[in-house]
Amino acid sequence: NVAKPETVTAAELGFKAQSPGSRLTINGAVFHYAYKNQQALDVNPNTLVQTLVNIGKSRILGGELELVVRAVEKVRINLGVGLLDTRIKTGQVSGVNLAGNELPNAPKVSVSAGVECDVMDTDAGRVTLGVNGSSVSKQYFEIFNTDRIAQSGYTLLNGQLSYRTSDDRFGVSVWGRNLTNRFYFRSAIDVSGFGFDYFHPSEPRTYGITVDARL
Repeated sequence: NVAKPETVTAAELGFKAQSPGSRLTINGAVFHYAYKNQQALDVNPNTLVQTLVNIGKSRILGGELELVVRAVEKVRINLGVGLLDTRIKTGQVSGVNLAGNELPNAPKVSVSAGVECDVMDTDAGRVTLGVNGSSVSKQYFEIFNTDRIAQSGYTLLNGQLSYRTSDDRFGVSVWGRNLTNRFYFRSAIDVSGFGFDYFHPSEPRTYGITVDARL
């Protein structure tokens, strides 16, 4: 099928500020997107046929704030917060009125935080230990906002231990992602016509080693 082209009227206002000596950096923005004929994918739960459809009118209202603090010379702290309010204003798909629904993959709240510390910094090189995490609130995976296949909020924790030579040419890092082995889904599709729902799970706890060289 052919869907109409979507259009968006976007407005954004932001700022960047930094204290003397770069001890504190603050970045922020607020934005508003107004869509007409926004394109979305509609999956028929009985046939699995995927159709590109148009949503009459929808909008995204949000804001972001990022804070980076260098508490002492060898410690760096960062914090980020994102807020989203999405809404379908007018639209109908397969005879279902979508007005008032949220847009897919748009959690209302997302938070990230991390700490990096140089545990050794000598002529032999620099060793850095870092821990970071992120958290998101509930989100829907499709335009019908089906609670049965929605993803509830979750938190992820990651860590990394890195070494770089003093000339910054060579480095090696040992890292771990999703250290708490949190089980969550990246996407889901309603295929109840076949007697089940399809879920795409995320990666489990993962470890790795990265080696790099700058020649």
